[in-house]
Amino acid sequence: MDGPFAEVTIPYPEGEMPGYLFLVDDSGQPRPTVIYTNGFDSTREEGYFVIGAAALRRGYNFLAYDGPGQGWMIREKKVPYRPDWENVLGPVVDYALTVPEIDNNKIVHFGYSLGGYLVARYAAHDHRSAAIVCNDGMTTFYASYPPIPADVLRLVEEERDDEAIPLLKAMMKDDTNARWGLQNGVWVNGVANFAEYVRSTADYTLTDSDIHKIQTPVLLLEGEDDAVFAGQAAHVAAELRAPHEHVVMRSADGAGAHCHEGAMYLLHQTIFNYLAKTLG
Repeated sequence: MDGPFAEVTIPYPEGEMPGYLFLVDDSGQPRPTVIYTNGFDSTREEGYFVIGAAALRRGYNFLAYDGPGQGWMIREKKVPYRPDWENVLGPVVDYALTVPEIDNNKIVHFGYSLGGYLVARYAAHDHRSAAIVCNDGMTTFYASYPPIPADVLRLVEEERDDEAIPLLKAMMKDDTNARWGLQNGVWVNGVANFAEYVRSTADYTLTDSDIHKIQTPVLLLEGEDDAVFAGQAAHVAAELRAPHEHVVMRSADGAGAHCHEGAMYLLHQTIFNYLAKTLG
């Protein structure tokens, strides 16, 4: 690493979370800081490559952590996901406020994929941060990864699991993405079977009331061809009462679904131009 780097331990009510803190330099000067929140399957290590290195180059410190259901927390501690992320990210902010090198007035959150829901959920309940970036802007994760056909979803919702589970297994047989999504979902959400996993995703929903409570400035990103969460970022933008921008990353510029692949330079440019305007 080019600059100061430390593994850190972040306390929260149910125990501790692991994190990595990267500082721009060892000057001790308080600086704006990007806090990275994982998605459905990402890890704090991945955050350095997604946005951490770009943040450091632009004079931002970078803090990445694994919360419940993510990385070290699920692999080593067997702690599953939870939808009430204000009780996870709130303690991360508590920790950040104790670090002298972090400017308490310029804490920014970057939520990656499902992390876009998680940081928005946090911002509906906690207003201490300067900005949030949702990549994607999301209203719900329900039955979206993998996408569940309507006839199968109806069986799941009616708890006709004896009928639904064989159909979900048939999806897995024919579709590698479906197989991975269902298997990963059972594991990280801490449930007993595929039908329970699909039902559990309904808890990861941002209501209009939640969106109205957000006071922090928001940058909403989405991929032009993102079929899984199509229309969700626009809905969040329409309901937000906080200052916000909604940017569609165009496929012609190399941005894929979720803006996860390609056009990383353009993605970073979009994010840090927004933060420069917002933080002042």
